This record gives sequence, structure tokens and C-alpha cells, in this order.
Amino acid sequence: MNRAAIVHRSGLHRLFRPIYGGLGTIFMMHRVVTAKCDSAAVDLTITADFLERAIIAMRAADIDFVSMDEVKNRIVQGYRGRRFAALTFDDGYRDSVALALPVLQRLGVPTTIYVTTAAPDRTLDVWWLRLEEALRRRHAVSVDIDGVTQHFSLANVDEKATAYRRLVTWIHDEIERNKALVDEILRPSLISDEALCEAYFLGWDELRKLTANPLATIGAHTVNHHPLAELNEDRALAEMVDVRRRLTRELGIAADHFAYPFGSSKACGPREFEFAARAGYSTAVTTRKGNIFPRHADHLTALPRYILGGSRESVSDPIVSVSGASIGVGRRWRDPVVTA
Repeated sequence: MNRAAIVHRSGLHRLFRPIYGGLGTIFMMHRVVTAKCDSAAVDLTITADFLERAIIAMRAADIDFVSMDEVKNRIVQGYRGRRFAALTFDDGYRDSVALALPVLQRLGVPTTIYVTTAAPDRTLDVWWLRLEEALRRRHAVSVDIDGVTQHFSLANVDEKATAYRRLVTWIHDEIERNKALVDEILRPSLISDEALCEAYFLGWDELRKLTANPLATIGAHTVNHHPLAELNEDRALAEMVDVRRRLTRELGIAADHFAYPFGSSKACGPREFEFAARAGYSTAVTTRKGNIFPRHADHLTALPRYILGGSRESVSDPIVSVSGASIGVGRRWRDPVVTA
């Protein structure tokens, strides 16, 4: 039994909730699958079945499911009622609509889908999907990482997932440079980014249809999904401003909410938080782990999120996340408010 399950079953999470639970939690998801074996990127997938079970469990724990508009309202107003959960999906994958939206509609849960506009344009550099496709096609692979040749067996789903995790972790150290490794494993001529975008991401017509759904909010996720901190000031700001203009022009929406690509402290920081405010976003979310507190009224463009799903799907995890128990027993116990 994992630690979150022990904390949950013992009821200890209730002791942390008044101090570390804050106002609520924003949850982050990427791809939705029917089974974990459907993707090597298991850390960034959630099964539709677990999504439903997690929602039911959180509702049983007196959690309100709200939109990102309501998240902002509750922060600014200093709401002191029941804690909230907000569900968000990054990138604009088609499966967030095909597999997740039916669950959300059945349960009456709102969501925000952050769209990278190069995806519906079919021009996005989807190196992470090409990497996954490369591992799917191979039984073994050897790659040069920082001058050292590393060998990966890819005989089964678990080995492919392990290789994917290790390679992506290394690429994330310096994405714009290290992603070239993917081309060495699978040449772009063997499968195009355009074909992968068409296979995995919502198109403009699908997004226009989605705008009519009262439970769905479309937010912005830059034009090209670059790690913004690796770009100069003009390019980074343009990525954040131009995506909003494009979404407004194509879909007739305000696109008031933003998610930073990658979202770690290496990928975005105070400069990007200020750019998000300058671009006019009501909120902007990172991938730093943490709950939402009243102090975030002064940091609306630096809101933390927890992953929902991942390699281990246990309903104990979101319950413990919302309670703040993991922070209460961690290094940030003195000040649980994550703003940088």
C-alpha cells in the first residue's frame, strides 16, 4: 500500500486539511486512455475509468467541481466555503473530448482545455509523440546521452514506459537542444508531425464545436509549445499574446486562462508570470505542486497544480492532494503557498 493510501485510510489527511488544504486544488491532465498500456507516456495519461472514480471520491469528500472562472472568483473573494477542485487538460488532445468529456458531462463537471494553436494548424513539433512512436516500433534502442551510449530494451510495455520516462527526463533538461535526439531514433521522414497532429489533436472545427459546450472552457497554451524560459523576451511574449489572439479570432472566445508549457521552474518563472498578466490573462497555471490559498490573489498568473492520474491511479492520491497532507509532511510545511 502506498503512503497516500495509508494516510487516506487512516483519516490522517483530515488533520492537515484546515492548515494545508487551502481553498482547493487545480488538477492537471494530458492524454486520456482506455487502458494504461495504450501509451508509453504513462506519467501523463489518465484512464477514463479512473477519472470517473476520482470525481466520485472527491465529491464524497465534499469537494465542489468548478471552472477556472470560478477558481479566480473564489481566490479574489476569499471564499471560505467548501473546497474546490478544477479539472484542466493541457495541449488539446482529441481524447480529452472523445474519452473524458462524456464522463464529465454525465457527472456535470466543468473543465478547461488549454490549446496550443500549432496543433490544430498541424504544424506543431510533437517530438514527444515521435519518441513514443519510435519506442513503439522498436524492440531495443541505443542512444548517445552526454557522450555516453545507453541501451534500452523495449521488449514489453513496461520497458517502453521506462525508456520513455528516462529519455523525456533527459530531454527536459534543455528541451530545445536535447529534443534532436528523437530524430536520431525515428527520422521525421518516416512519420510526419502533421500526421501525428492529425491523429492526436483536436482540429479547428472540433474546437469550434467544443465552444458550444457549457461545461468546456478553452484556454491558451502558447502557439508552439516551447519552454518559455528558453526563449528571448520578444519571442516568449509573442507566444503568449499571439495564441490568445488566434483563439479569439478562430473561435470567438475570450481565452482568459493560460497554461505554461512544461510549467516547471526551469520552463517559466517571474518573467513569464509578468508576461501572462501583460497579455491580459485572468489566471495562468504551472506544474508546480500545491493547493490554492487566499494569498494567490496576488499571484493569479502563478497558480500550482497537481497531476491527476499518472503511473499509479489510486483515488487516495487526489483526496490526499486536496487535503494538503503531502505538503504538511514535506519540506514546505512552514509555508505551503506555492507561487514560484
